[in-house]
Amino acid sequence: MKMTFGERETMQRENIDHFPAEEMRRIMSRGGSLNFGPEETEELADMKFDDQRLFTLLALLFPFVDLRNQFHVDHIFPYGLFSSNRLREAGLAEEDIKTFRDHGNRLGNLQLLIGNINNEKRMQLPAEWLAKHFSTQEERQRYCDNHLLGIVPDSIVGFEKFYQERRERLRERIGVVLGKIGTAENPLEELEELESIRAYDQAKSRDDEAIPFEQAVEEIESVR
Repeated sequence: MKMTFGERETMQRENIDHFPAEEMRRIMSRGGSLNFGPEETEELADMKFDDQRLFTLLALLFPFVDLRNQFHVDHIFPYGLFSSNRLREAGLAEEDIKTFRDHGNRLGNLQLLIGNINNEKRMQLPAEWLAKHFSTQEERQRYCDNHLLGIVPDSIVGFEKFYQERRERLRERIGVVLGKIGTAENPLEELEELESIRAYDQAKSRDDEAIPFEQAVEEIESVR
């Protein structure tokens, strides 16, 4: 299988004449099959922070994100707040702590945020960060609407309700996105272009061995 137009165009748009060898081997290993079906909606809605598909899924769910900028996967409620001791101090019952810690690291508590903004946000509660980062209620509301945040609680005690409501909104949007992919003329192209952008951004930050671009194309196509 040949590389998609999207994959070639992505790398050529970045003026890439060499491609990181390690990243090329990773792309080759995925084989060129990215098949999503409606039955996976629930699984995707529960995706964890360390899932390698996460960035691509978030980019599909929030297509207004400009991937030419460097984005981080951000915990809306900072995960540092989910230590057992901090949750006990917040007054949570022991039986709720495990659930909070698990849900705090899943899709319902994750978003894409520009890297330098994410670094500034750090351990701030989302309501506190929104109040500082946006000067008007209209701007805060627009951000919440765009990212499907809904009502953002002032403390971590309200996290579980926030999480469940946002998870449901994400689940519904996943269903819509999967439906569009399933009826698209070239359903893999959009997924593969997003994956190529993510892969190249990651590779640029590492000091990998580089091979000529055309050699990378030939070797990727030879195994598809």
